Amino acid sequence: EAGKQLQEGMTMNKTLMEFDLRLTDIGAENEYAINQMLHNNRERVRNAICRPLKVIKANEVPSDHYLVTD
Repeated sequence: EAGKQLQEGMTMNKTLMEFDLRLTDIGAENEYAINQMLHNNRERVRNAICRPLKVIKANEVPSDHYLVTD
């Protein structure tokens, strides 16, 4: 079934954030699962962007601010 194949493919994809499923004619369960994976991908990007800023020291200027990386 196409819905199952799309869902399995999405389990390996961590970058896709939008997917128009309107004309795919897949089952509601597959569509829900795929939409949850898309939501998780968007959240992953949002969390990466919103990581806390580096602690600002008194001798630093605004251009010294950057996102902390893990």
